[in-house]
Amino acid sequence: MILRELKKLGNSKCLPLDKTLQEVLGLDPENPVVNITIKNNRLIIEKAREYEEPNRFLLDDKQWEQFNKALETRPESLSNIKKLLNEPGVFDE
Repeated sequence: MILRELKKLGNSKCLPLDKTLQEVLGLDPENPVVNITIKNNRLIIEKAREYEEPNRFLLDDKQWEQFNKALETRPESLSNIKKLLNEPGVFDE
């Protein structure tokens, strides 16, 4: 077990991942990305897997507005959808 003290950062407390902790976790010094999980009142910090894709993303107000507009816009042409639904697929015999 490694004991570390929380440090003040603005109005918050933080846990700096010093060189020792980064080495223990096997973090890349140039890109120290971690997964943080809270389970049974325990904070779990582990190295993020390189192949892991993010399952959350953030949109600013303008991007959110564009996204909603795209969802509400009718497609200009349905020919590709009709073709997809009416022609045999690659697994059809």
